[in-house]
Amino acid sequence: MLFTVRVLGIRRTGVDMDLAMAMGVAMFGLFSASTAYFLHKLKG
Repeated sequence: MLFTVRVLGIRRTGVDMDLAMAMGVAMFGLFSASTAYFLHKLKG
């Protein structure tokens, strides 16, 4: 839902930059989560 709203909202200007930023944030989030999970499993 949020992603749809974001995509519709950025159609006016800077679409490429906003998409790149969204992708970067998403990839960073996935990387951080997987790293935290891996370290948690490593400890336990």
